[in-house]
Amino acid sequence: MMFWMYTSSCKNNEWWVTPEHFWRKKKKVSEDGKKEYNLKSEYKKAVSKSYRDRNKEQIKSKDLYKKYKITLDDYNVILKSQREVCAMCKKHCISGKSLAVDHCHKTKIVRGLLCCNCNRAIGLLKDSPNIFDMGSTYLKKYT
Repeated sequence: MMFWMYTSSCKNNEWWVTPEHFWRKKKKVSEDGKKEYNLKSEYKKAVSKSYRDRNKEQIKSKDLYKKYKITLDDYNVILKSQREVCAMCKKHCISGKSLAVDHCHKTKIVRGLLCCNCNRAIGLLKDSPNIFDMGSTYLKKYT
């Protein structure tokens, strides 16, 4: 039976290959290698955080367009039309975060902006008005 060994220097792995199959054996990484890896990852985290802090609006704009096909200006127009409160409960978000974009998952149409609790409630009710009505009837019965 023949064996071939491939060594990958970038991931510090050995690959053993036979005609039937292959498997991998990890080499032990030295303490210096672990420290160097941790320093690199900490540096990458710091660079990413600094970039996010400098470009918050640009990142938010890209995310809004990618997820909902609206711009940051569209978001702000909706926010002003709702007087900067949740479209459902008419309160500010208690978490202090910006309001979430509520949209129909079937048609992808944006319905409005909701606080985190109302957005979560609609998601748990599976966007179904019937379940919402049944829940409302149930609560009215016991209050």
